[in-house]
Amino acid sequence: MKKNVGKLFVVLMLLFQSIPVAECAQAITTESEQPHGQQVAVSSEALKESTTVSDNGNSTTPSQASVLKPSASSQSSTTVPTAKSSSSSQSLEQTTTSTHEETKQTVSKASAPTPAITKGINTDIEREETPEILINYEEELLEGFDSAASYELRFGNKNKISVSNVVSYKITEEMFGKVWKIVRLGNGQTTQESLAQDLTIGWRQQLPEVSITVEDETEKDKNDGKLIGVDAKMQYRKQGETDWLQGASSGIVENLGPGTYEVRYAANHGGDKFASLPIKKTINPGLEREETPTIRINYEMELLEDFDPEASYELRFDTNNIIFVSNIANYKITENMFSKVWKIVRLGDRQTTQESKAQNLTIKDRQQLPENFIKVEDETEKNKNDGKLTGVGLEMQYRKQGETDWLQGASNDRVENLGPGTYEVRYAANHEGNKFASLSIKKTIKPGLEREEAPAFTIDYENEKFLQLDPAATYELTEIPVFPLREKLNKPLEILPGYSTYQITEEMLGKKWRIVRKARSAEFMDSQAQDIYLNQRFNISAETFTAIKETSPGAGDGKLKNVFKNTQYREKGSPTWLDGETHGTVEHLPEAVYEIRYKGDTGQRMFASEIIEVDLANGLIQKIKPEIKIDYERELLYDYLLNEQYKTASYVIDHWVYAPQPKNLEVPITEEMFDTWTCINIEE
Repeated sequence: MKKNVGKLFVVLMLLFQSIPVAECAQAITTESEQPHGQQVAVSSEALKESTTVSDNGNSTTPSQASVLKPSASSQSSTTVPTAKSSSSSQSLEQTTTSTHEETKQTVSKASAPTPAITKGINTDIEREETPEILINYEEELLEGFDSAASYELRFGNKNKISVSNVVSYKITEEMFGKVWKIVRLGNGQTTQESLAQDLTIGWRQQLPEVSITVEDETEKDKNDGKLIGVDAKMQYRKQGETDWLQGASSGIVENLGPGTYEVRYAANHGGDKFASLPIKKTINPGLEREETPTIRINYEMELLEDFDPEASYELRFDTNNIIFVSNIANYKITENMFSKVWKIVRLGDRQTTQESKAQNLTIKDRQQLPENFIKVEDETEKNKNDGKLTGVGLEMQYRKQGETDWLQGASNDRVENLGPGTYEVRYAANHEGNKFASLSIKKTIKPGLEREEAPAFTIDYENEKFLQLDPAATYELTEIPVFPLREKLNKPLEILPGYSTYQITEEMLGKKWRIVRKARSAEFMDSQAQDIYLNQRFNISAETFTAIKETSPGAGDGKLKNVFKNTQYREKGSPTWLDGETHGTVEHLPEAVYEIRYKGDTGQRMFASEIIEVDLANGLIQKIKPEIKIDYERELLYDYLLNEQYKTASYVIDHWVYAPQPKNLEVPITEEMFDTWTCINIEE
């Protein structure tokens, strides 16, 4: 038998219908009955699908006719080349023998009564077109089915889903996270099932429960609950509603009423992502709030007013600064409450009401009164009671230590006629200006001694000296700060007895000085102060002055122009300053470097200016002044010089008329030149 069928190639195409064993034998064609080179192989696996192996190893035919379905391997081997070598022939013979034996076994085991066969084996049956099913991630659908066709979705041996007469199919939860093989089924007559489309249905996105937090409604009917962590990639909806809403770009969904909300990652069709399963978050309803406090500040009495005596309150600055207030209408402001913004809440009973919204109340700092802002003038003489507090204006108050009532300061900022003693001074409270009183500072007016005579210095601006000093006295000069303040002031200067004048130094200029005659003994007191401001030197510009060099070396006819009587000059290195000229031109100067300054002037209270240097050697070159004469008889201008270029111009009505260059050192007088000015210059 093996010999007879050694080169037999058989294809059994039992597609979707049962074939009786008797006719199955008729469908076997030997090699001699087939055209040469057109043999087809029979898949043993396909044949085996039509049998069931029992426990004793015998094959049995199912009660209904078995259907042999083509596999991918059988489809791919529809044509087998003829054997040309012993090895290939032997392999083919073994395959054919095995197949034949299996076929024989199946046929021999079939029972006589079998269902009628509707179609024989057809080796030319076509495959259905391979499906191209797509996933709609947002609607969770498989799309692209032909509504006139039937399909089967397969995952393993136990997961099969039939789809028929629809264009789309809803993805169910058990379908996620699997690779499905999708085939389009044949009609069993003219077509067989398609090749499988492998379609991966990924898992849903995962949304951790802890990633979404909730802020409950703050008060009843406020609808200000929040879902935190719900960004634009997510969706949310209130439980029971249909439509999903997109999350917020900030990650915080606001203005939500109480209730349970569902949150999920949104599907992303472009990113091939399914929506996550929703998680549920509940926003609890808020309690009704107590009425927001309206506490006011009494700046003069330093009280917080308008508390409800029947209510309780908390004043909060931070966790370490909380003040409980209950059953009072007013509360005294203590020192640790200044310069803070307090949140004041009316407390609820926590059953039907919650605490009120906070009233933000700024308790400003007290006004600050610098210690050195208030000056004291002691009693000038014993029992004279002419002490003064300087700097105490109308916005301030003062009182003698030990007294109760505060007195208002003075309009001129000087409280006068005060006896010796210690005084308290402060800024007054100003209710309209929302200002508390400052803490008071203390100033002491000392009892008077016999006072030294006040200095009466005068200034010699020309010689830069203080005059009218008492040679028997000691003086102290203290620099007074002026704006803009310098980082460091000069140390006080002391003028010892024995001098009637004092030389002003460069470092003293541009500053204000306080001059005091020091007490000669313990029975005397320092004099009243004399304040003097020493002006800075004026600036001087070198461009103001013109230097004209000598006409020839050693001529000694150099000049300085614009050096008037208020100006001084000297040759550099000379100790002596010389005054300028009334007409402003200093002549007959040898070429040298000269120093120039504006001189000091006591009448103008002006020190000598800064010094500038002018080098006569770098001055202008002197030009010869034209000395042209008129020849009235010949009506000529004459005495022009050789080799000089002249400009001769006459001003006629509203314009200049220029004469030609001299000819034979003469220029004719024209009619336009009569009764007008004619200017003659030697050009550069």
